[in-house]
Amino acid sequence: MITIAREVRGMTQMQLSASIPKLSQGNLSKMEKGIIGVTEEVIEKIASALNFPVSFFYEEYTFPPFSNVYYRKLITASVKKMSQLEAIFKTTMFVVDNMLESIEIPEYSIPELDVEDEFAKTNTNKIIQRVQDIARRVRFALGIPDGPITDIADILEKNGIIIIEINTDMEKFSGMSAQTQNGVKIIFLNGNMSNDRKRFTIAHELGHIVMHIPFIAISEDRDLENEANVFAGEFLMPYKDFRKDVSQYLSYNDLDMLKVYWRASKQAIIRKAYQNQIISPQRYQSLMVQMSMNGERKCERIIVDFPDPKLLKKIIDVFYDDLGYTQDDLTQAISVNLNSLPLMINKRPNMILLRSKTRIQL
Repeated sequence: MITIAREVRGMTQMQLSASIPKLSQGNLSKMEKGIIGVTEEVIEKIASALNFPVSFFYEEYTFPPFSNVYYRKLITASVKKMSQLEAIFKTTMFVVDNMLESIEIPEYSIPELDVEDEFAKTNTNKIIQRVQDIARRVRFALGIPDGPITDIADILEKNGIIIIEINTDMEKFSGMSAQTQNGVKIIFLNGNMSNDRKRFTIAHELGHIVMHIPFIAISEDRDLENEANVFAGEFLMPYKDFRKDVSQYLSYNDLDMLKVYWRASKQAIIRKAYQNQIISPQRYQSLMVQMSMNGERKCERIIVDFPDPKLLKKIIDVFYDDLGYTQDDLTQAISVNLNSLPLMINKRPNMILLRSKTRIQL
């Protein structure tokens, strides 16, 4: 817990030990590895230096492993930045499990489907077909009508997935999906991305939750990131409906209207049209070149709507409004000061109904 708190603050062992009198980096390293014990006095000093409640360091919590199934690793990111981001994820998962001891959220109700059935075991094309079929089946299970999805975050949160936006300057980080110790599904998002990228990332991470996280034995030769991308494309833009709007003569000027309607990036629309063999490789290449020439590969000019995720904010509101907690009470209860984490919690009214487990029925 010392290591996680230190990494949340982006501090090295040398930096933390230097801020605490008479604590050497060697001894701090041994404490973090469990080689030597830690006195209450040292814990109090560490807690003060890291702005964490003392109680956090006495918690016992099993954190899940982070792998390619859960998290798209950033090869270009520094080890320190990666460690800080993963520590924020872990701390937030710990917080969520603590809060949900008192609060009930919508039950997770999304089907989990294995890609590698007999139909798709040995053929890459069949795997892609299977992934697209799974995306359509998940849409059906969630009661999503034909056409574009208006509020993807709302749909998933009403079916038991918590979506949390992180305030980070790591531009290449899009998202991560995880399951907490108590089985809660969470999707973490880079809150500073464009709205269309947020929507695609949520759908991508849903693909991991549905197709990868529940299944232990996954062939090493499978491209899980591509599978999640294919899932996201079909989940957001089902071929049956998408094909009606996109022709083999797709032009650059068509993309503005298509982006507004499907609420997807122009690049995602182009890739979807190419992957589904609606447009030729030559037209795909031509459209991508035009995107570059017009400066839209990094920043597209049309902004799509993205209503903020609501569930985490609603959970916190229940503690304050229904259970009568103060901010200090909540910090003491969950052993973390929420204000010290870079969570982008929305300020809008929340419509998801939660129930306090302590509520008295009259």
